[in-house]
Amino acid sequence: MTKTVWKLAPYPYFEVEAIEDWLDELSGQGLQFQTKFGPICTFERSPSPARYRMDIRRKGDERTDVERISSYRELGWDFCSDYTRHAEIYRAQHAGAAELHTDESLLRELVKRSFREQLWGVVLFLMLIADTVWDTIVLVQGAAGQFTLPYLLAAAASLMLTLLLLSDIVVTLRGYFHQRRHDFCALSVHTPKRARRGALLCLSRILLVVLFVVTMVLALFSAA
Repeated sequence: MTKTVWKLAPYPYFEVEAIEDWLDELSGQGLQFQTKFGPICTFERSPSPARYRMDIRRKGDERTDVERISSYRELGWDFCSDYTRHAEIYRAQHAGAAELHTDESLLRELVKRSFREQLWGVVLFLMLIADTVWDTIVLVQGAAGQFTLPYLLAAAASLMLTLLLLSDIVVTLRGYFHQRRHDFCALSVHTPKRARRGALLCLSRILLVVLFVVTMVLALFSAA
């Protein structure tokens, strides 16, 4: 029986409490978090229970990664892996380890900063990709006014990419406005039902990416 288990990440990184509760629940089932790449988290089968906490990176933190990891280790928290470029996951094997975060207002401010960075990134990425896809559609369209196969494939790819980016924007904005209304905790509650729904959404996004790549390649080859 394999020791490594793969699972799709069900929550966006800014739902800190939901991610922590999800990891704690899986730990109680014998699955200990190892790392995350893209939308996929890997777990190792181990009966030793642990607690997990997410740390949001602080802008302007003068400590090096080594210094921060070392200071957390002194509190009983071992570094597991980056969760995103904004956040890291730490694990405490001992039940008596001090809580990693005690200042909730600081954590909320860090999450809010990450929202702003992601929103700007999504807007810029949307503008860049929209221009690239439109140029591709014009390139493969062929004769003006004719709906050729390459044109239809490129248009389908554009639609898939638009849906993908819109889902990013909707999820990010939903979390941001919850944060502004000070009911962020209501958004960041883990339940098995929410986790299953989040995993399905993650899977649908992966399928959109795959279909986008396939249709763009087909459009270019059919236009050649």
